[in-house]
Amino acid sequence: MPCVQALGYLAGINATLVGSYLTTSGRTVAEDIQMIVDMGLEV
Repeated sequence: MPCVQALGYLAGINATLVGSYLTTSGRTVAEDIQMIVDMGLEV
């Protein structure tokens, strides 16, 4: 299953929280940036 977060970018998200997502451990900043680059978007 693809990353659901990536679907948000396709729907128009123009910002993201990175790291610990306020209270929950999440993906690393490097993983988030790589996902954006892989989608062909600019960081």
